[in-house]
Amino acid sequence: LVVAQAQAKGITLEDFVYEDLHVSPLFNRVTLEGVEAKFDLEPKDNIRLRSSIRLQTVEVHLRRSLRARGDVAARGIEVRFDSADLPPSLPYGYLFDAEARVRDLPLADPRQAFEEVRFALKDLFKEGWVKGEADFSGKARVTVNDAETVATIYTERKEGRFRLRVEAEAVRSLARQLDLDLAEEQVEIASTYPLRMPVIMRITDRARDVARDQAGGDFWLEDAMRHVFWSFLLTERFGPESALLVTDAQEMRPGNTPDERDMDFHNNAVGRKLSAEGLAFDALPQRVRTDPGIIRDPAAVDGFRDRLLR
Repeated sequence: LVVAQAQAKGITLEDFVYEDLHVSPLFNRVTLEGVEAKFDLEPKDNIRLRSSIRLQTVEVHLRRSLRARGDVAARGIEVRFDSADLPPSLPYGYLFDAEARVRDLPLADPRQAFEEVRFALKDLFKEGWVKGEADFSGKARVTVNDAETVATIYTERKEGRFRLRVEAEAVRSLARQLDLDLAEEQVEIASTYPLRMPVIMRITDRARDVARDQAGGDFWLEDAMRHVFWSFLLTERFGPESALLVTDAQEMRPGNTPDERDMDFHNNAVGRKLSAEGLAFDALPQRVRTDPGIIRDPAAVDGFRDRLLR
């Protein structure tokens, strides 16, 4: 049934095996042990069955016998995604030491139960949250350029939904390795959006490096480039509202003068605007050097008082 249902949804599942099967004396609990399978999320790409999943146990527990509803829980989950299978929304190619549970499923209808599990996990790992009773905890290997760490990912219940989070220390570890000076507000944002976190870190690192290469040692030009590039790339990937959330968290940290802060806010807004206009990233360095609407020195902020962007 599992193989057939997966196939119907465009997922190739083969070599599906388990080591043992237990049924409780009351027939209200079924446990599979040592479950393994190979899978392919992109059957049409001619790269077959390089991804794999292993589950130490899978338990189906009938909790409401009169309504034939219950829970499905898996423990000791290990998933290895081939790069060809990795969904764009999931930046983690290796998950391990994981547990997942979906509650209150219609166990009398296995096909419907399979669908509800599939949709719950899809929402959780695509949108970052799910309504209803679905939770997850586990570890993931996170790689951002030359930096790597192991992060704990888990769900928390908030406002009637289960949302994914990643531990803050994993964000700090990546930032230290990449020599990124993140404000604690940014660490919190990255922790709240675990499916975006590695991408945000990669974009932050890229914006800094390109600005450094293009500015020719001019400190304030490099600062202007870094903020425009950073905001531009965040907007291009996640949209202007998310870009504003991430960049504003950086600007609220102490240390900058009021003029420096106004310059950064303004240039962040310019980055969002240029991304919305569809400008190519390769054209940005020259645009930052010459555009009279971009602030390239905090001493010039006074001349922008009537047209500062935020």
